Amino acid sequence: MSRGEIEVEIRIDGEEIEVNRFVQEMIGNAIAGAISALKGVRMDWNELKITVNRNRSANTN
Repeated sequence: MSRGEIEVEIRIDGEEIEVNRFVQEMIGNAIAGAISALKGVRMDWNELKITVNRNRSANTN
């Protein structure tokens, strides 16, 4: 994996959540490390997007 500066943007329901450099690098490197272990992922990627949706109708018991 190319070691460039990692920028992380976090949005919750469209609202951007500010994160400092330490948090950006911690989250970015953790995700980049997990993704790099997946079969078929190019190591020279430039942008990675992950979307997480919460299904509110699911039973949370």
